[in-house]
Amino acid sequence: MLFTLITFFIVSDSLAGENDVTVNQFISDSIVKETQQALVGQFGEENIERIEAGTNQVASLWRESDGTAEEFHEFCVKHFLEDEELNKNADIVMEKLEILQGHTSVIRSRLSDYANFTDRQEKAADPFFKNSIPSIDPWESQLAFFIQLNFPYKSQQTKFQKGDNWSRYQWAKVRIGDEYSFRYPGDFVPPYKDQADEWRRTIGDYFIRMGHLLPDGEPSPFPYGFELNCHHGLRDNIKEDYTLEEGFERQKLTELVIERIINGEVPEIFMEDTTTYWDPVNQHVYKKSNGTLEQVDFETEGLQRYEGFYYTVRNRQAEDVLYNNGTTVISRTFDNAQMTPEQVETMIREFLASPQFYETAQLIKNKLGRDLRTFDIWYSGFQSQSRYDAGKLDSIVKARYPDPEALQEDLPNIYRRLGFSPEASDWLGNSIEVRSVVSGGYSGRPPLPGYKALLTTAFGEDGLDYKGFRIAMHELGHTTEMLYTCSEVEYPTLKNVPTAGITEGVAEYIAYRNLRALGLDEGTKEEQKHMQALATFWYLVDMGGQALTEIELWKWMYENPDAKPEEVKEAVLDISGNVWNEYFAPVFGMQDQNILSIYNHMITGSYYLFNYFVGNVVMFQLYEDFSPASGGKGLEKGLANACAEGNTLPDLWMKRAVGQPISIEPLLKATEEAVEFYLNE
Repeated sequence: MLFTLITFFIVSDSLAGENDVTVNQFISDSIVKETQQALVGQFGEENIERIEAGTNQVASLWRESDGTAEEFHEFCVKHFLEDEELNKNADIVMEKLEILQGHTSVIRSRLSDYANFTDRQEKAADPFFKNSIPSIDPWESQLAFFIQLNFPYKSQQTKFQKGDNWSRYQWAKVRIGDEYSFRYPGDFVPPYKDQADEWRRTIGDYFIRMGHLLPDGEPSPFPYGFELNCHHGLRDNIKEDYTLEEGFERQKLTELVIERIINGEVPEIFMEDTTTYWDPVNQHVYKKSNGTLEQVDFETEGLQRYEGFYYTVRNRQAEDVLYNNGTTVISRTFDNAQMTPEQVETMIREFLASPQFYETAQLIKNKLGRDLRTFDIWYSGFQSQSRYDAGKLDSIVKARYPDPEALQEDLPNIYRRLGFSPEASDWLGNSIEVRSVVSGGYSGRPPLPGYKALLTTAFGEDGLDYKGFRIAMHELGHTTEMLYTCSEVEYPTLKNVPTAGITEGVAEYIAYRNLRALGLDEGTKEEQKHMQALATFWYLVDMGGQALTEIELWKWMYENPDAKPEEVKEAVLDISGNVWNEYFAPVFGMQDQNILSIYNHMITGSYYLFNYFVGNVVMFQLYEDFSPASGGKGLEKGLANACAEGNTLPDLWMKRAVGQPISIEPLLKATEEAVEFYLNE
């Protein structure tokens, strides 16, 4: 899965609320009690629960710089709203928040576009405008205190317990309380800020010059100038190589490069000096001098990969002291996803332990005519694009989309090919802005009604290649969900989805339809149905292993607070090897493999991979309910209905979409049927 950045504000990073207080609270308990008593005297005992929640929340956020304890008391007494006034103000609050945050987002985006996109060259005036971007301080204006006093944050536990019974208007008011529920201390500096910033820059520009590889001293099987970033470039190219005659040799070489990356054995000079060549088989580096290659000494990257992870994770863990409610990065991450760690981990483990894993692997072995290799976790033979040579797909896409404008102009036609009505196709296609970025892709929600969603992907000098198009279709899925959500949801604070897995699910639904988007043949309906099940299942094999490795690694980082980068490297290799040995070794027939630790998402400390697993589980449930190939209601109708749920809870969204909560069972059943279908051909 490509790296996806989306404007995704579900729940504030804070879990401080509902009687939790932050460290070093300035307002004393006695002042809070006195304020609560005054409000109960004014508004009655029937409002005591809301009074206590609101005043506790404001007290947890109030600092000495905001005013005296007496001013805190006066603020609460003056601005607490009784029930009737609360509802009258709720609509205004939602409307104004949308205006305030939306216009701020527009200004920030427009004044810094030259720094974000490759299709916009920097001009002399640009930095001056970027440095003039206005900012808002909701604490200084006391807007944050007003919101938290009257719409206090509700914990995720409360949302789980009571959310099924809340009306949509109640949900909208609850989401108001997610705003400004945590106040990041202005004087807090992470212990490894500079090192982590440097690591993000390093990994963001980490490209392997595949055309400069000299395996065993022989010329590279990759063309000169061909570069792949780590991880999705290496992974996606392995997927394409299944369609090439020389693909297996290229895959084995890429597998070795991945192993060198994981073990810290990549030569530093090869990554820094573009005139160097690397033999990863014998670990030799050559530099061109006077037209000939001369062997040179080198140092390897060593612990760089694990130091970067160490610095990033320790910075995030350091923020735990800002909360005194016992939360960790792990618990806050899953609360933001509105799922529990136990729920997600159980789903992954049950999936990897299913008999369908072995059965599908045997089918792949039969198709390949050889034993499986580690890189076969990325086997792409079940995906529709495997019907075509990768070079042919590249030539088709490059000819059709030489620049972002060409792709943007064709979006209404792409939607028509995907089965949307002419009216919906024109609306969706004309509501998206396409921009070019250095690598990967991301998308963004419309900041305000009437504004466009953002779709980005990487265009080369000779246009968009097939990998970039597949990324663009993933991002088109995101923007489609975003546009329907913004269109169908009636309250501004609900104009989102409850968890990243849902928007990832919609994104992958359309990404899997990339051949259809190009107007190419995908096979019969029966073939499409079975291939979708197998492609989804095998993707989740890969992602389940990667996500489980990440989950276990974060547990280890908390269990070993004094560990150093050397020990972190050992832990990464041990954990990825253990996950492999437990679930993959019985299927692949080899022990102690570490390919499950290659993903950039994991090594940059994002703690996001489980969302991709959940996303494809969601995608298949949507596919079975929406796809005409499965006798479904159609994507346009299905999405319009599902997205109207908005930002409540994941299972509420899924029940509205397909009539059942998030579950791996539909995919397991469909995979079993698909394996039987192909074995009996």
